[in-house]
Amino acid sequence: MSSVLWLRRDLRRHDLPALGAAADSTDGDVHALFVIDPVLWDGAGPVRRGWLAASIRAAAESYGGRLTVRVGDPATTVGAFADQVGADSVHVSAETTPYGARRDARVRERLTERAIEWVATGSPYAVGPGRVRTQDGKPYRVFTPFARAWREHGWPGPALSPHRISLGQDLSDGNAARRLDRALRECPVELPTAGEDAALRRWRSFRDQRLPE
Repeated sequence: MSSVLWLRRDLRRHDLPALGAAADSTDGDVHALFVIDPVLWDGAGPVRRGWLAASIRAAAESYGGRLTVRVGDPATTVGAFADQVGADSVHVSAETTPYGARRDARVRERLTERAIEWVATGSPYAVGPGRVRTQDGKPYRVFTPFARAWREHGWPGPALSPHRISLGQDLSDGNAARRLDRALRECPVELPTAGEDAALRRWRSFRDQRLPE
């Protein structure tokens, strides 16, 4: 059997806990998947769509050209893809936004019907939302004590790269490619270089040139 790594907002290749969990869960291939959700895509402006398209393309490069991009309702698309590649688990970074949580609940329900395991590992954040609370278990209402508690709570170190991983082939459909091409073509501004490596380069430049020693 194989596993599916369903990428959403968290498009990292390195330091991605969900990727390690997907690799550890199977002796077969890990199939990386991104689903263009029409609810989010069609409601976005041209700059946002352009940036997302550039980020997806950069992620595909970081996954060695082995990122499948599909278009459709995730509730049906993710399960259908898992069936197609013979996966018995779908791995994600945990999502906490209202729409994301509702979407994930629908996808998880459909996967359960197919006897496919849903595994959420890690988060797009250093500390997942809801983990830092007052002693009474309530959310903080004032930033300063929240910030202090956040630092005291701490955060995990970078996730280790999987010792062994075999990525499945790119099974993208033509509709997805056309959407990405159109979004890049119609973007009205010049975008910065997208992707994890470009972001790290910008961070290092800011750290070395702008932060006081």
